[in-house]
Amino acid sequence: MNADTRRCSKSSNRKKAEEAKEKGVEVTDEELQKVADGFRQMLGLTKAEDTEEWLKTHGISLETLEGYLETNILVSKFIDGLEANVDTAEIISAPEIKDRVRESAFQKWLKGQLG
Repeated sequence: MNADTRRCSKSSNRKKAEEAKEKGVEVTDEELQKVADGFRQMLGLTKAEDTEEWLKTHGISLETLEGYLETNILVSKFIDGLEANVDTAEIISAPEIKDRVRESAFQKWLKGQLG
């Protein structure tokens, strides 16, 4: 992913997060803490000092990291809410989705992952 694609993705996620907020989606302190803990665990940052050093090394403030994580939580919750209000059978039956499923099945077959 190049820098322009990352910038566009960040901007798109921020827009989605704003839309989520407008629709009443919120992030609790507990949700943010859980995701932050997972982020630190994924990077092997077991102590506060490790996290502070990682942030400093990468030129990221704690507020920026929390904002990034909150944005991702908002987008995820927003999309989950949309999905819950959609007729999945109708979407799955759309021709373009069927074509993608067929192509995916064929690719798995080529790789020997399907009988």
